[in-house]
Amino acid sequence: MGRKLLRELDSHRFSVDIGGKNKKVLDILANRLNMKYSPTINRLITSFCTMTPEVKNSFLEFCLTQCKKISELQKNEGQIGKAFLEEQKKEYLEIAKLINEGIELQIKEEKTIKRVKLKDGYLEIPSEWIVLNESDSDLYSYAGVIECRNSAHYNVPHFVFLNEHKYACDYTDDLYEKVHKMCIEVWPDFKEIIKKQVKPVPDPTTPGNYLNLDEFMAAPTIGHFHLPLNTETKNPVCGAQIVHTK
Repeated sequence: MGRKLLRELDSHRFSVDIGGKNKKVLDILANRLNMKYSPTINRLITSFCTMTPEVKNSFLEFCLTQCKKISELQKNEGQIGKAFLEEQKKEYLEIAKLINEGIELQIKEEKTIKRVKLKDGYLEIPSEWIVLNESDSDLYSYAGVIECRNSAHYNVPHFVFLNEHKYACDYTDDLYEKVHKMCIEVWPDFKEIIKKQVKPVPDPTTPGNYLNLDEFMAAPTIGHFHLPLNTETKNPVCGAQIVHTK
């Protein structure tokens, strides 16, 4: 429940509890501004919470830019470095929230795309996707991707495998086995993902239903999909597509 709004008066007297650390900061600020506490607090609120739209948008854009820069830096950091940078990002977001009347700043992470050479063109995929057999890229014209359901929960990356089949319906069990072995080589935890696969059990009394639906939906179910040619799609998922130039 939000705080009850104050009556619209030119001024209103009420008590405020200020933490020890904040009291020290307020003492320093009031002393340097040569003001008492009330005018100092009012000045802080006026400066941060009643900006003109132009100034407000400039500050919000700056906070957004800094958060995006920090996200890029975090990609090359270890756990300690990431945690340190995350605290910096929280500070920018908190400042933006105060400036923006308590509304959180929404950050849309921009995906960077990389190109992988193919026999007769190239492949465009998000830079964080793992290409399993990139050293053989000159041999293949098509590519498939492995995506797991609930991948965020299980921290499973996307894997790309180059092959000679245009559509996933032509993938064979031998290809799946070969690709899964390559996944384990570059990401050993994939072996555990394979073990966690759940086969749906049809409900004999209700066609179309499954006895273990909840378990099946919660599992990191492995999916194999072909990546489309740029001539076959106008809106490639995650920007992933194949471009043939020959």
